[in-house]
Amino acid sequence: MKLKKQLESQVNWEHLKKVLSKSPSVQQQSSDKDDIASELVHHLSDIEASCLNLVNEILPRLTKKDAIMSEEEIEDTLLDIGEELRHILYHIENNKYYSYLKDSV
Repeated sequence: MKLKKQLESQVNWEHLKKVLSKSPSVQQQSSDKDDIASELVHHLSDIEASCLNLVNEILPRLTKKDAIMSEEEIEDTLLDIGEELRHILYHIENNKYYSYLKDSV
């Protein structure tokens, strides 16, 4: 069973933005220049896409019991995992709301 993207439609984006906008901490960090709720939705959507790609597409390549992978295919898959992790890290490091996470890594 493949997991499905929750934030693929504009309707879901707008709903999540509305929900996040109610958060006192999001409101506190927002300004006329920075809409933290919109930024969060963007980052969360991209993180979700990378996580789904890892879970639904990339990891199954390594875990199929009947699959025979060459050394090159294994290396390519490991590189694909690294690229998705790099994409997730980008969205963590460039996210104003979760900027405190940078100090913990």
